[in-house]
Amino acid sequence: LKSKVNLSVKQSINSKIVMKYDKSWFVTIARFLISILPNCDPEVIRLTRRLGIVSIPAAFTPSEIALANKNGADFIKRFPADALTVNYIKSVSAPLSDAKLFAVGGVTAENAESFLKAGFYGVGVGSGLYNSKLIANRQWEKLTLLAKQFTSNCIYEQ
Repeated sequence: LKSKVNLSVKQSINSKIVMKYDKSWFVTIARFLISILPNCDPEVIRLTRRLGIVSIPAAFTPSEIALANKNGADFIKRFPADALTVNYIKSVSAPLSDAKLFAVGGVTAENAESFLKAGFYGVGVGSGLYNSKLIANRQWEKLTLLAKQFTSNCIYEQ
């Protein structure tokens, strides 16, 4: 496992950049990279728990969600969330209600609330908020408005 983690970190961070920062920065980045798993690897989930790192693996099927939850995942990314219907999400979430699921993939300001109402614990936002065109054109007001739309649509009390 150690070699898997080291390889991932080496592939993700240019060693020239790492040399510019102190060890605590590198450790912080490594801990983050380990915590946001692209899959459901029980060995890595258990490692994060031992290291005191929040574990956020990705899972799609009910079996993967149950496996991640059984091995101690703090949160579980359901990816891609927009590939699922609300009825399916509700049906699958009911027996797995102790798993804290995040909807990730295809989350927008317009649909974020529907994921929360369907039973997700939270949402993860990428391209729905990170608008490269607005950033490139330095349109900070529009980006701020988009962020405000997300926050106003995501305040949901169960």
